[in-house]
Amino acid sequence: MHFSSAARTRVTHGTPTADRKNGATARLPVVRSREVTTPTFAVRSEHKIFAAARPRIVDRRPLGFVLLAADPMSVAVERMTAARPLAGVARRPLSGRDRTVMAASKYPLGTVVQSKNPVTSKLEIDVREKLVAAGLSVHKGRSAIQCGHEASRDNYPRITPDILISHTKVCVEVDPKFIHEFKEVEDRTRNELLTGAGWNVVRLRLGGVPALGAYDVVAEAEAITKEVIAALVETIDDAIAGRPGTIRHIENKRAPRDPTKRSKLGALSPHKYFENAHYATWATPNGPERLVLLASGAYLGSDSQEGLSFICDVGLDQVPRNQWRDRLTEIMEELQAKDDGFEPVSRFPWGDSFFTGDAAGSVYLNRKFNPGADRWQVTTNLDTATSWTGHAISSDDAVLLALHGGAVELGWHITEFSAQSGIHGRYQKLTLERAAGTEV
Repeated sequence: MHFSSAARTRVTHGTPTADRKNGATARLPVVRSREVTTPTFAVRSEHKIFAAARPRIVDRRPLGFVLLAADPMSVAVERMTAARPLAGVARRPLSGRDRTVMAASKYPLGTVVQSKNPVTSKLEIDVREKLVAAGLSVHKGRSAIQCGHEASRDNYPRITPDILISHTKVCVEVDPKFIHEFKEVEDRTRNELLTGAGWNVVRLRLGGVPALGAYDVVAEAEAITKEVIAALVETIDDAIAGRPGTIRHIENKRAPRDPTKRSKLGALSPHKYFENAHYATWATPNGPERLVLLASGAYLGSDSQEGLSFICDVGLDQVPRNQWRDRLTEIMEELQAKDDGFEPVSRFPWGDSFFTGDAAGSVYLNRKFNPGADRWQVTTNLDTATSWTGHAISSDDAVLLALHGGAVELGWHITEFSAQSGIHGRYQKLTLERAAGTEV
């Protein structure tokens, strides 16, 4: 193998290179046109002589085609992602930190990869649709970002933001109060990891949750209003342009309630048939809406012939009981202002499935099932099951049935899985219990 001196080479489709001794002509590997400075070399074999390039890294991001560092026989590797190369961004070789992340996670720092967390919420979908309607382009589906070293867990996590703005390094996190009011440490850690990976984080803090970063929008109300979306779009534009961040505050412009006016909200009395539930009746011009507060006030639902269903999170389980009426009155007025405000969106707060896995369909939860109850028993036909844990039932190494992540967050876990027999043959009894006081 013979190495020649460094030469400035433009790598294009079929660039011919001749060997002085034998006069043979070969072609370089096919790569998208990109000018780089690399050493060239020739490799001699028994039958022919051909030229190849020993590429070096010219772009630390795997956007488009990237030349990877390799041995002298390396060729260009095509690595495509959902994002496109950013216009005007200077290209530089991988740093030592980038190489460390690649060695531990196989992806460079800041890379956008397919997320393994497909779970989203109605609120995130609403914000995404309104940003698109405002003219922004966002990633379809759920994408994750390769981050650097997280010291507390000693790993290199891939974080899945709620929304990624296409063709930029700006992501959006939607933070409702009932979830993020007491998660400041966790949210700050996510900000640090994403910022360290080269991304700007824009947070929409609902319900007056305090700002964490320079690109935050703090809305006093929980509703996603036109004013909130306008402020969020302006903040995203600042982050894309690299302008200094400005924390924007959106006040709740709702007029104070007249104490002499008769309340539309009925008595919040304990429910007669469902555990940890309360009646919540709301008077409308078309008649009363008979709703149910479930899971000790965590969310609002409805009771129909199909069973209990989910309307929206209200977070009353996080506030004192004497503040329930004022808080729920505001939420009910916001729902009434919408055309379909009182329509259920899913059976449970996280979707329509309580279980996941190939055997999820073997468990039937009847219409009386209450997601906010303390205990529930069902029967299954999992004859191949060999072991079980608090959250899953397995056959050897394969998971047959597992609790949905939303059910686990609500406090549900498996406490018994035992074989039974009856007049119709063998079956299994599955007992579920919910930890008391667990937050949604």
